[in-house]
Order: sequence, then C-alpha cells, then structure tokens
Amino acid sequence: MTLGQGATVENVIQEIMKILCMTGGKSVACDVGGSTSLQDAVDHAALWFEGKVSLFLVDDIWPVVDCKTGFLMDLRQLLRDSLESRMAISTRSTVIAQYAGAVVMFEARDPLSSVSEKIFMAHATSGLCSASVVEGSCKAGSSILKILRICAGLPIALAVTGCAVAFLSRMHGDFESACGLQHGWRRRQVVSEMRKRWRVQR
Repeated sequence: MTLGQGATVENVIQEIMKILCMTGGKSVACDVGGSTSLQDAVDHAALWFEGKVSLFLVDDIWPVVDCKTGFLMDLRQLLRDSLESRMAISTRSTVIAQYAGAVVMFEARDPLSSVSEKIFMAHATSGLCSASVVEGSCKAGSSILKILRICAGLPIALAVTGCAVAFLSRMHGDFESACGLQHGWRRRQVVSEMRKRWRVQR
C-alpha cells in the first residue's frame, strides 16, 4: 500500500480494502469499508490474514498531526503474533524508522548518473528517427542535464518525462526544442503531458 504525506484514516482504510481484494478477501473488504475507525478496520483485516504468511509493503509513511509514528502502530497490528509474516516500510522520518526491526538507509541518488540518462533517453527517443535524435541530443545537451536534475534520479519521473518529450518531438518534429524546458511555454506542455501519462501509468 502507498500512503504519502497527506494520507488520512480514510486513505489507509481504502488501501487495506485494496490488499484484501487482491488476496481474495472481497467480503472482508466490504466489512472493512463499513468500519468506524482505523483500529476497527485493522482488526477485521487481521482476522483475514491470521494463519497466513504475509509480506506487507507500506510505501512512503509519514508522521501525522496527532501522531509522530503516523499510522505505523495501527498497521503493525495486521501482523498480530505471526512469527513468519513481515512488514516492510519506506519512510523519510527518522522517528518512524526507529520502530523498525532493521533499517536500510538509502543514499541520495545521483541525478546525472549514466543510469538516469539511459532511462530518460530510452523513453525520450522511443519511435523517433535515430539520426535526428543523435543530432538533436548533441544540441540539447544542457537541456537534457536540466531535465535529469529536475527528475532527481527517480526512475518513474525519468520515464514519464521521457515519454512526454518523445510526444512533443513527434508533434513538433524537433527533439532539441522538445527538450528545451527553459522556455516557459514548452515546460507547461511537458508538465501537461507528464500528468496525462502519469495518470495512465498509475
């Protein structure tokens, strides 16, 4: 399940319902949907997972206004007393990380790494004439560097932005200008196209 910084109790309950449906517990998901509290929802879901060996993945959990550990303590109840089930979380909060049995620290990505460039270029040049891309990419070097910095090494951001640039390249017939995010109107076009493609990929 993915929570995010603005997650609410309703969001968490919806995510629990999704994983119940994905694991065959559709009738339990209906009961969870009628829960009056997160604790009630977790109790219903925990009964479904009891006796099963499960791996729960909770992505991007943040502290909330009235609780420094966010929804972690509630969600941990999904494990009950299982000795084999596990819960893996990702968080940017050092406070929440303290409650994990083991912590793996991820270093900041290098936004200008060769891997980042390959991901972006693979999507940005999809369906384009190789000769025009080679010529355009040489001229658009500084613009490509700006794009890589904006994407900050995030694969999904590189892929979605690359697809948006490829779309604009086909529309305008010019790879160099499609990468020219320094122009305000071009940046708005790329952002608009990114949003469309992000919704599709999600």
